[in-house]
Amino acid sequence: MSQENVELVKRGYEAWNRNDLEGVLQDLDPELEWLPRLGAAGVRATLYRGHEGVLAYKREVEEALGAIHVDVLSIEDLGEHVLAHIRATGQGSASGAQVEADGFHLWTFHAGRAIRFATYSRRAEALESAGLPE
Repeated sequence: MSQENVELVKRGYEAWNRNDLEGVLQDLDPELEWLPRLGAAGVRATLYRGHEGVLAYKREVEEALGAIHVDVLSIEDLGEHVLAHIRATGQGSASGAQVEADGFHLWTFHAGRAIRFATYSRRAEALESAGLPE
């Protein structure tokens, strides 16, 4: 099942980059916890819940930074978790400044659906939060 989870994560990023909201949500549990810990200017670093929370987060990101493109630099199958090292790029809506940030997205799965998403600045933080060895 875990390789399937990797494929779901890849498909989700592809949908995000196409701005395909239905595709973004299709593999996310309706009660998903979405925790983007890396708050950007104008974007709350708080817990969002469910599909509505993900859509609210996406709106906030786009208001602050326009469309964000996510490149997956590497992806790890960690059983019930998938860890993606990503680079997000965008352009500040107000300033026009280019924005680029690397980070780690930790996805947690249950029964073929993502039940939690969290963002970390370091790989070790992500692994620690999941109770996994480095």
